[in-house]
Amino acid sequence: MEQGNTSGTIPTELGQLEKLVFIDMDFNLLTGSLPTELYQLTKLRTLDVNNNQLTGTISTDIGGMVDLDFVQLQSNLFEGTIPTEFGLLTKLKTFNVQINKFTGKMPDVVCDMSQLVSLRASCKRGRVCKKESDVVVKCGTKQNKRCCTCICEEDN
Repeated sequence: MEQGNTSGTIPTELGQLEKLVFIDMDFNLLTGSLPTELYQLTKLRTLDVNNNQLTGTISTDIGGMVDLDFVQLQSNLFEGTIPTEFGLLTKLKTFNVQINKFTGKMPDVVCDMSQLVSLRASCKRGRVCKKESDVVVKCGTKQNKRCCTCICEEDN
């Protein structure tokens, strides 16, 4: 379903595909939330649903998807906070949640994940933070190696 004009919701039946390792539904017109059944896919390595119109929150059950190494949720309408349970995903290398409606601070356990190669999230006023290994990036008016200090924080 990659890069098409597929609309509707993500089928709950995907959660029954116990050996599924790859979901790529990016650049479609999908709506609704991530079905709770998806969180049962413990062998899933790639979850790519960027550039859709998905809503809702990300469940703390994401922490049970221990084989995930690539998560792209950007350019949707997800809200709430980033669950600290992402810190349980010890194989996660790419994590992109920019351009959503998330609030709060990126959990420290996510920022401290040494295996992460790419971490991208939006700050409040459209600034984008990136963690590319130990590359120094500019985040708002701050420069540091750990851009997580400003990711998704409220601006005063």
